[in-house]
Amino acid sequence: MSTDEEKQTDDSLEQTTPDSESASENASVDSAFAEENAPAENAEPTVESLQAELADAEKRVLLAHADLENFRRRNRREMQDQLRYASLGLMNEVLESVDNLQRAVESYEKDANGDG
Repeated sequence: MSTDEEKQTDDSLEQTTPDSESASENASVDSAFAEENAPAENAEPTVESLQAELADAEKRVLLAHADLENFRRRNRREMQDQLRYASLGLMNEVLESVDNLQRAVESYEKDANGDG
């Protein structure tokens, strides 16, 4: 019986060996096929891809110019507002003092004997 078992083991090994070899051959064929159909990294870009890149670059340039122009307008407007309203704080302080002086004068006119 041991010889029969050995034969069956040898037969099973022989059956698995060709299968594993064919699997490795299939893998190498698949990888070769994938390499042929995959775009090469060193391949020159096509005209269409270069035109698409050019259009994208032009779009980015236009957006950058528009952003710069918007920045300049906003900056100019802020500077004008600062010039226009720079004296606002000083004016408020002066007006408060003037109002206090007017109230003091009115108070004195109403009651001339007041100590205030």
